[in-house]
Amino acid sequence: MRYTFGTSTKAAKRLKKIANFFNPLANDFIKQFVRRSVNIALDLGCGPGFTTHMLKQATACKHIYGFDLSDAFLKLAHKHYPVYNFFKHDVTAVSFPMHADIIYARFLLSHLKDNVTNVNNWAGELTNGGMLCIEEVEDIFTDIGVFKEYLRANRGLIASQGAELYIGKTLGKAKYKSNVVYNDSVLLPV
Repeated sequence: MRYTFGTSTKAAKRLKKIANFFNPLANDFIKQFVRRSVNIALDLGCGPGFTTHMLKQATACKHIYGFDLSDAFLKLAHKHYPVYNFFKHDVTAVSFPMHADIIYARFLLSHLKDNVTNVNNWAGELTNGGMLCIEEVEDIFTDIGVFKEYLRANRGLIASQGAELYIGKTLGKAKYKSNVVYNDSVLLPV
C-alpha cells in the first residue's frame, strides 16, 4: 500500500495537526462507550503515534499497541512514545498478533479497499464484548476556495488508489456481522 500523503517528516507534521484537532473529540467519543476496564487496545494505522497516545488516555488500558506499515512513522512513534508498543503490521491482514478489548481506527478506511470486509475482519479480532471504534468522514463542506481545491485533490489522490475519501456514507449503510452500538453523523465546524 502506498501512503497517500507519504511518510516524510512533513507528512508526520500534517498528521500532528489533524491529531491536535480531532484527538480531543475522539477521546470524548471513546470514553462515552467504555463500560469496563480495558486490558488491550489497538490503534490501527497509528502513524507517528498521536492517535495511540489519545487511545491510551481515553481507555486507561493496561497494554496499548499501534500497528502501521511505515517504518518512518513507526520510528517516530517509538521516539514520541517509547513506553508504548508499536508494530509493523498490515491492518488488512488478520489475524492480529493479539485480540483487543478496543480497536480504534480514524481516517484509515478511506485509504483502503474492501472496507466492510475489513470492518468485519477487525471485529473478529476483538475479545468477547470488545468494541471497534471507527471514525470516518461522510462529507466536508466549505466555502473557502483553496480548501475546496485541497479536498478535490485529496479525493482524487485517494480515488487513484481505489479508495474513497467520503467512506463514511458507505460504512453507515453497510451490514455487519456484529452489533452496531452507535453510528452517527456529527457536524464539526472548523
